Amino acid sequence: MENELKPCPFCKCKAIYEVEREDLFIGHYPQIFCNGCKMTFEIENNSPYLNDTTTYNYLREKLINIWNRRCNDGT
Repeated sequence: MENELKPCPFCKCKAIYEVEREDLFIGHYPQIFCNGCKMTFEIENNSPYLNDTTTYNYLREKLINIWNRRCNDGT
């Protein structure tokens, strides 16, 4: 898993950070927020184990991999 986030694909801002969002009905889930263009990127949690640490870590890893993917990276 890549831990470092690439710059925002929309505004190229390097001020990207990861936050944890808490929803009353969904529970905790990872979210990426761009400080430049204010774009928010999150992944839906369809797991019945909403607050499970393993599920959260899986979603976090998947979210970072999707965010870091670019159309010209060959994957």
